[in-house]
Amino acid sequence: MGSPIAWFGEGSVLLCLRDLTDRRRFEFAHDADARFRAVVQNAAVVTMLVDPTGMVTSCSGALTRLLGLDPESIEGRSLEQLIDDADRPALVSAFRHASEGSGSAAPVTVTVRLTRPGEREGVPFELAIVNLIDDPTVGGYIVSGHDVTDRIRLEEELSYRAFHDSLTGLGNRALFQNRLGHALERTERTGGQLAVLFLDMDGLKQANDRLGHAVGDALLQSMASVLVGCIRKADTAARLGGDEFAVIVEDFSHPGEVFALAERILDECRRPLSVGTDTVAATVSIGFTFSKPGITVDDLMSNADRAMYTAKYRGKDRYEQFEEWMLAAVAPV
Repeated sequence: MGSPIAWFGEGSVLLCLRDLTDRRRFEFAHDADARFRAVVQNAAVVTMLVDPTGMVTSCSGALTRLLGLDPESIEGRSLEQLIDDADRPALVSAFRHASEGSGSAAPVTVTVRLTRPGEREGVPFELAIVNLIDDPTVGGYIVSGHDVTDRIRLEEELSYRAFHDSLTGLGNRALFQNRLGHALERTERTGGQLAVLFLDMDGLKQANDRLGHAVGDALLQSMASVLVGCIRKADTAARLGGDEFAVIVEDFSHPGEVFALAERILDECRRPLSVGTDTVAATVSIGFTFSKPGITVDDLMSNADRAMYTAKYRGKDRYEQFEEWMLAAVAPV
């Protein structure tokens, strides 16, 4: 600060100096903190400060916009209360792992669903948890995350495609074998029984040659509809490839139920199908077998396959139950 004074009759200026280092440091820190808060509040990434007890002490605007809640209604609540009930154990486990590390450790990630008021389905988020409890400026966990709805939808779609037939919507061979393996394990534990049916369409090749593959595809889709309409929800129907289908039947009280199912499928497949101006029919040959102690998935599928080829050999449009003599008498081609 300067003031004019008279000094020995001459005009002069008196200067007073003061060190402003500490004030400037405070102003800079205050401005930086304000900028940081503005960035966090307006960022698209969900960010939270969670204290060691699991309480949300502050959160970004992205979280409040996502959940449709005011910051005051989120801050001061346990983070678990914002998570779908089914995902809370995973969140607790992630925080347990994070508590074992420190700021220098890699973030612990977990995928959970954040719940919105009035909505049954939560929004899937991948959260990254960083332990900064030992940092005096933080004293808690930094939790950041982003919406992974699209990623999970893509993963589910890819998983569905990997285990389902694109034409009929039924499970494919991979799904069938997986389900059959689990079903066989259950019957071994419970002492129950299961049946495996193999089905082969009798007239598909002729329909393809005479009317084209579009009609053949329609027949395959019709076959899938017949199976879905005939089996129970607990059973599994699959398209193994080409014109071959298969069914797993579990928890039946009497073997006659399997015979009755085969009869229903035969009857439904005998109904002509209208495709454009054409009327086509493709009957089916069915072979089935029952489980027994110690049998494997491969044996079950092989036995059902041999029984199906026996039905083909004996005139088609019929079913046959596997018998031991078929191992030598009929070899699948």
